[in-house]
Amino acid sequence: GMQAFHAFEQRLEQDSQKILAELRPDEKAFVLISKIYGVADPVLNMGIPGKLMDMGCKVLNFYNLPETDLSARHPNMYWPFGVHILESAQLVKNHPNLYAIFLTHHCCGPDSMLVHFFREIMDNKPYLNIEVDEHSSDVGVITRVEAFVNSLSKIKPATAAPMADYVEQANGPKANLKTRVAELAHGTALYLPHLFPYSQIFAGVLKQQGIEAQALPLSSQASVDLGRKHTMTSEYFSGTALLGDVLEQVNNNGGPSAFLIPQSEGAEADGQYNRLLRTILDEQGNRDIDIVAPFLEDALQEPAHLAGLICRALLAGDLINLAPIPNQPAMLRQVLRLNAGDGLSLEALKEMAAGLKEDLQGQNRGKRILVLGEPAVIFNDRLNNFCLKNIREQGHSLVLSPLSEAMCLFWQDYLNQNPAKAGREYRENLQALEQAIQAVSSCLGDYSPFANDLNGLARKADQSVGFYAGTIGRYRAAKLTGGPANIDGIITVSSTYENTGIALGILHKAFKNGKPALNLTFDGNQDENDQAKIQAFIHYL
Repeated sequence: GMQAFHAFEQRLEQDSQKILAELRPDEKAFVLISKIYGVADPVLNMGIPGKLMDMGCKVLNFYNLPETDLSARHPNMYWPFGVHILESAQLVKNHPNLYAIFLTHHCCGPDSMLVHFFREIMDNKPYLNIEVDEHSSDVGVITRVEAFVNSLSKIKPATAAPMADYVEQANGPKANLKTRVAELAHGTALYLPHLFPYSQIFAGVLKQQGIEAQALPLSSQASVDLGRKHTMTSEYFSGTALLGDVLEQVNNNGGPSAFLIPQSEGAEADGQYNRLLRTILDEQGNRDIDIVAPFLEDALQEPAHLAGLICRALLAGDLINLAPIPNQPAMLRQVLRLNAGDGLSLEALKEMAAGLKEDLQGQNRGKRILVLGEPAVIFNDRLNNFCLKNIREQGHSLVLSPLSEAMCLFWQDYLNQNPAKAGREYRENLQALEQAIQAVSSCLGDYSPFANDLNGLARKADQSVGFYAGTIGRYRAAKLTGGPANIDGIITVSSTYENTGIALGILHKAFKNGKPALNLTFDGNQDENDQAKIQAFIHYL
């Protein structure tokens, strides 16, 4: 099998060398760029190669071009097809006689990021972007191709250098992306995305480290509208809102500033939000504003005292979210005071959990509903159109999926898949988190949002989605089938086009779970049907 594959690669490379050798230095050519199936499949490529050849044009596919290195500009491009697309784009940009036709796919999370990076690379060089879906019209596509070709007719081909020269030019300047807060200049104001109450707690933690940190305010309609001005396709609402929040703060801020936008090793679109912000800020002339993007996978690599503080901060946020809304501001102030006094200990969290249990016991409640989904949508009321707040105000109890538990499974998966990278300290920090969750859960009793068996979550994820990666997708799948026993139903929330939400929504029908579930998606537009769905869902629980 592998011998046949390597033989195929050799034939492909030989064919590509032959095609490039036949390209005259003064000959104009079009390069079809997409994922491999978008180029190779005659249905998905919309017949564009044949039409171009019928028009007498030279046509290349992206895989005919030599590989380059864009790691300086995109140090965490974890999609292999993304690497191929952007490397090809850079070669086309550098070569005077090559022009790109970029095929993207509707509702594709990776494409919603790649279209921005592609435009950034192409700069002022013309290219054609066609978004393909099942409704695309061959006639409309061909009309656009013809118009693009005709628009270039007045541009005379230049005498091109050998292709190797453009390969050497491909690796552009390093993107201004930092991975550690310690890299910031002293006095830089650091802003955290709004995820209540975690952002507020972590801002307090950073202040104790001497960092001028604060959480961005709740997203506003004005900031959402500002973010939308920079959308190009079916971007996730979470990314659009974050972009607007950042740009609004930039417009209002006078001194040196930076934004903390954690990243991951894949594979959802949100792991690229830091790079998207870098692209937009650079286009706005704000190259001096820093983006700090630590890897979430590396949090438990920190020394035990710091990793423990991160984990306890997550647990504190979980407790606040479990509390009745009127109690949450006081609990947040208590957590911030404890942190400021170096007293955010496990014992303090257990005491808070015991007090919270008493508060919940005396609460008259309606239905008890577990909320799962995209963290940015769960913990930012604007992004879920205040639906979750409204449900609570109607007398029902919401159990927001605890972020400490989600990250526990995330780090457990990383440890299992990368045993060589995660050493003894990583394992000990993870074990300490698991023990802390169990201790707090025990204090909460029947009101605990945590699974009785944390290792059981991993097994449930293995059974349902296997090695899925991205936006805590494995945790969301496991919790769908292994949530608290005393809940009446489940509501999932995510951005309208979020690929994880779409996949889990389809797969949920096959999950063996007796709890009814309602899937809600949000794009920033008011939808009265959401309230009707929620009312009907709760009524029949």
